[in-house]
Amino acid sequence: MDLVDLRSEEGLQLHAHLSTIAPPTSEAPDDFFEWSANGISSELYSSSRTWEVLRPRSDKKDWADLVWFKVSVLKHAFTMWVANLNRLPTRVRLASCGLQVPLTCCLCSTLEENCDHLLRTCDYSIIVWKLVLARLKPHHQMFQSWIRQSNASAPAVFRKLAAQAIVFQLWKQRNNILHNSEVRNTISAKKT
Repeated sequence: MDLVDLRSEEGLQLHAHLSTIAPPTSEAPDDFFEWSANGISSELYSSSRTWEVLRPRSDKKDWADLVWFKVSVLKHAFTMWVANLNRLPTRVRLASCGLQVPLTCCLCSTLEENCDHLLRTCDYSIIVWKLVLARLKPHHQMFQSWIRQSNASAPAVFRKLAAQAIVFQLWKQRNNILHNSEVRNTISAKKT
């Protein structure tokens, strides 16, 4: 139930309605408490049922197993999760919130910086992906199907870890350029 501003028309109507209700008398039956969640009433409070009403479950995302798995590095998994939700605070996203920021990509300084561009189609990102994927032999397949495959030279867990590390490092590089003016080119990244 939403809170009602008593100065609004809705608030005045609520006040008028409440003033028509007679106060309880000593002859009235005793009050009792009842908890209701999703139309199910009970005399006992259920925190789990209340949680389910407040935070309903959504469908499992098809990329969930690429983000959350047993041996993932937590900060890499978190960045990958936020990227999959398209919630990274890229320049385009910040501008859509009303901030006055330049829209150009921090890594290539040519196109608008959105999540897809920054992590997949930016010239800098493409070079990084190619350097890593060349060792994992992707065979030109869809990324999600490739990453789930497993073979002796590149098990699926290794592919997931590599993808998460790339996304994390690209985001970290973007932030280093933006906040610290530190640039590390892909050639020096290849040597280390």
